[in-house]
Amino acid sequence: WIDADSFTAQQIADGEVRFVHDGSNTTEVTFDVTVEDGNEDNSTPTAQTVTITVNPVVDAPVIAAVVQDSGLVGDGITNDATLTLTISAEAGSDVQIFDNGTLIGVATETPIAGSELSGYSFTTTTLIDGAHSFTAKAIQGGVESALSGAKDFVVDTVAPDAPTVAGFTTSDTTPVLKGTADLATGETLSVTVSAGGASATYSNVTVSNGQWSID
Repeated sequence: WIDADSFTAQQIADGEVRFVHDGSNTTEVTFDVTVEDGNEDNSTPTAQTVTITVNPVVDAPVIAAVVQDSGLVGDGITNDATLTLTISAEAGSDVQIFDNGTLIGVATETPIAGSELSGYSFTTTTLIDGAHSFTAKAIQGGVESALSGAKDFVVDTVAPDAPTVAGFTTSDTTPVLKGTADLATGETLSVTVSAGGASATYSNVTVSNGQWSID
C-alpha cells in the first residue's frame, strides 16, 4: 500500500492506494485531491474536494449479569421482584433496556478510565411474577446497535404450599416416610427427620405426581 501524500495514476489503477479511516464514529471525512499531469504545459493543477461518508457501526452491548438471583444461583429463578442488570457497552452510548421486547428504561453509565467501553447498570421497578427476557440496545450519534443477547429470568414471589407428611405408628426401625408436595418449576423439596435428639436432612427429594417418599 502507498503511505504518502502523492501517488500516480498507475498506482491507483494497480489498487495500491487506499484511504484508512481512523475508526471513530465520525460520519463524514473530507480531504483535498490535486491532480497534476507533469506540468509539461505549465498549466495550473486541478484541485477537487472529495467527501467520503462513513456509516458508523455501534457494537451491541453485553448484559454481563443479573443481580438478586435468589435460591440456586444460575437457575434463572428468583423470588426478588427488583433486579439489577450490569451491562458493558461503548462509552458515551445511551443504553436502552427491554423486558420481553418492551422498553423499560435507560441504564446509568460508569466510565472506565482508558477504555473505549463503559460499565452500565439498571435496576428494574417491581416486576410481576412470570418470565422476563432482558435485552439491551446502545445508541450513539443517532446510530443504533443490534440488540444484545437475552438474559432470561423467572420471577416467583409466591411461596409454595407446605408439604405434608403421612403420620403412622410402626415397629419397623427403617420405615418408609411418605407425603405430598406441590412444587412449581425450579422448586425443590428437603425433608428433615428428627429422633432422639439427632436429625438428618434429605435434600432434593424426588416428587412424582405430587407424592414423595424416603426409605
